[in-house]
Amino acid sequence: MTASPSKGESQSEWGEDLPGLAFENNLSYRLSILGSLLGRATAEIYMAEEFTLHQWKVMSVICRYAPIPASEIMRWVTLDKAAVSRAVRKLQTRGLIERRLSDGDARVTHILPTRKGRDMNDRVASRIAKLQGELLASVDDAKVRAMFEAFDRIEAVLRLRFGHADQPSSTDAD
Repeated sequence: MTASPSKGESQSEWGEDLPGLAFENNLSYRLSILGSLLGRATAEIYMAEEFTLHQWKVMSVICRYAPIPASEIMRWVTLDKAAVSRAVRKLQTRGLIERRLSDGDARVTHILPTRKGRDMNDRVASRIAKLQGELLASVDDAKVRAMFEAFDRIEAVLRLRFGHADQPSSTDAD
């Protein structure tokens, strides 16, 4: 779905010297559209477990890195402190997570999923993995790897640009 520059325009298909960057080749535009569509598809999944978007993001991080202090959750999600606090409070009220004082430092509270919380998160993660598999089934593995490598590079550039280089990228979890 890429458009070629029209006669008289710069031949740079992807960048800075293309006047009036065509929306078909505009990264921000394309990712916004994909993000919106994918967000709607995933919302159906996490909302079936009565999660909000923020609760789902926070719960996913807690399940992956537990025990984890709340301050560390912010490193993995693009949410501010208040949004993380609200999500943690709601997840705790629902019995999906619990807080425990750190053995090494009584000033630090670690957050862990309860069995109920882990089960709910596992159901959501399984359904999202299935959706992703369906969406990527028509793309060969090498292109999928290349796409995710490109995402990693773009994310690193943007994190540097906005002063979040100290925060882990999506692939630092592995």
